[in-house]
Amino acid sequence: MNLLTDRWIASSDVLQFPNHVVKVGEGPFLPAAFSSMKREYCFARFLAYEGFKNIHPSWENSHLYLTDTLDFVCLDGATEKLKTALRVCFGVFDSLALLLNRYFQCGAAQSEFKPRWIKENLRQIDNPFLNSLYWLACDLTDTSKIPPGVWKVPQAELSELRRLRNAVEHGWLRVAVGKHGVWEPDSDFAETLTPDELKRMTLLTLRVTRSALMYLTMAVKFHEDTRQRAPGLIAPIPTPLLGSPGDINKLFGFGDTEHE
Repeated sequence: MNLLTDRWIASSDVLQFPNHVVKVGEGPFLPAAFSSMKREYCFARFLAYEGFKNIHPSWENSHLYLTDTLDFVCLDGATEKLKTALRVCFGVFDSLALLLNRYFQCGAAQSEFKPRWIKENLRQIDNPFLNSLYWLACDLTDTSKIPPGVWKVPQAELSELRRLRNAVEHGWLRVAVGKHGVWEPDSDFAETLTPDELKRMTLLTLRVTRSALMYLTMAVKFHEDTRQRAPGLIAPIPTPLLGSPGDINKLFGFGDTEHE
């Protein structure tokens, strides 16, 4: 919405897990899982905003006695917020795969937001938005270890995101203004990029994660609209929304869970 208008509606994140049918007695754990993912994404978005605006208390950066690699390295708190926002977004992808596994009853022992997992567990389902998630997972494939010419991702720039995430999560990502040239380059084992590159990649990660969350809701909505149901009584039961205006359900019609 905030890409389309600056009206008040764009300041509210009203995206919810779609209406769906479950057995009597099942709690609202599917929409609760989605709410957790949505909350994590919104917090990552907030961290990124503070990182972009360099909003961070100066005292947190002081008296840490950090090593200077003489390439104008950025070890400030704002930079760490951008790196954390990127890490949180990829955590949302992991949670999204778990929710897909649960909702579509795949029965997979493990779930991961990768093309092979989606192809093996979900591609047999006729759902265009699952296809969207599949191709998004393809875009996010780290191709750094794939031999040239074997496979090419649809959007090569997005493949850099997972590589950077792996560096942040499992390795070492150094953010520096200058290019390394003082020390012997073979001794440097960090993944290095500039502050501007980090900002661009963080913003791109936020956009891709937002798309994944929307694709998920669309996939569930499509499945609920087209699935075959056994005869029986369906009783609509509204799911309460935490910390939101009391009439938001009536206003938008979101958050209803039906029980059969």
